[in-house]
Amino acid sequence: MRSFSVCGDAPQLSVRDEPATSTKSLQVDGTSIRVYSSGRAFVAQGLPTVVFENGLGSDIDSWGSLLVRVAEFAPVFAYDRRGIGGSEATTYRPTPGNVTRLLHALLLEAAVKPPYVLVGFSLGGAYVRMYAALHQDEVAGIVYVDPLDFTETRNDTLASFIEAGYGEAEMKEFEEAFDRYAREGLTPPMVAEWEELKTLLLDSYSDYARAAPTPRVPQVLLASARDRPPFSKFTFDFEAWARVADRQRLRRQLDWILSTPDGHFAATSSSPHKIHGNDQDLVVWAIRRLVFPDIAKRLRALIDVGEVDSISAEYRCAKAIYPPTNLSDDILNQLGYDLLLVDRMEEALRVFRLNVEEFPDAWNPYDSLGEAYMVHGDVELAILNYQQSLALNPNNTNAVNRLRELQNRLAHHH
Repeated sequence: MRSFSVCGDAPQLSVRDEPATSTKSLQVDGTSIRVYSSGRAFVAQGLPTVVFENGLGSDIDSWGSLLVRVAEFAPVFAYDRRGIGGSEATTYRPTPGNVTRLLHALLLEAAVKPPYVLVGFSLGGAYVRMYAALHQDEVAGIVYVDPLDFTETRNDTLASFIEAGYGEAEMKEFEEAFDRYAREGLTPPMVAEWEELKTLLLDSYSDYARAAPTPRVPQVLLASARDRPPFSKFTFDFEAWARVADRQRLRRQLDWILSTPDGHFAATSSSPHKIHGNDQDLVVWAIRRLVFPDIAKRLRALIDVGEVDSISAEYRCAKAIYPPTNLSDDILNQLGYDLLLVDRMEEALRVFRLNVEEFPDAWNPYDSLGEAYMVHGDVELAILNYQQSLALNPNNTNAVNRLRELQNRLAHHH
């Protein structure tokens, strides 16, 4: 798994004496684009910037208080696409490639340097997927908030109707009704996005099938599993079909996200499509998980490329910025045992020793280090660590039993 080190040179933002939170317009290719940024102080700590991509026809304000909440622990950047919210309209087609080029140019103009944690809602989920394919080296993580299902083909759509007992006629009836429903109240730029979405669907998202895989970074897909109410009158049983279609969608999305090297999936039946408007805590959890990714995986990545000497510095850099709950002794303990299981004794000992150094008042790190020394054949060092563990926790029966065993071994040896 690819991982950005928290110990490298922290990317710096050109703040130009701006306030911590600002909303302004930037010129990109002669077009005025409204942008929002906050949480700038976190940039100097090496944290990735959380970049938000709105849903179809939505503006910055559609995220509600989520941007403010995320800015409490990470730098934040959001914007309005062309012709939406506070951004000037143009005649460009909002294809995934064009939207990606706009966002990339905008980040350069705003002097927001990578790495980024991308957050995309609905159609925005498809856009961030394309951004990650085209700019892999800039991405530290991706959160999909009930994204457009860019894995769906026309055959998949038809299969949902067939399983529900219907066919192409009912599929056409649904799509025509949904087109009428979706167009209500849309401005021309929003209609352009809707037309592009339809093009993607009718083409079975072929651009995505051909796109490069997402980078080997942590990704979270949040999916709504709540029943969809009918939005029109149909000649078929909409609810019965929707249950089949949603079940198939959730299965495709689960299979896709788990096919990525570090993918996570969470489905909620309590929230409709706009999850951040109904279960904001779930979205905050997902973003926080990627801003502060699993430190054990960071360390394992270093170990796997032969940089075991760097793990102490990497851990201590993380310790300076991570929430304390992300750095318990259990995390290093499990990493040490994972290494023991694959006979990487020297690396395991380094991890267990780091755990003792970082948590000198916890009994379990000494117990685990004692076990590693015992397996390695260092009886005296094993005894010393088991004794320290027992001193910190007199109820540690494992240490009592191991000490008896080791002391007997020493007696027989002498």
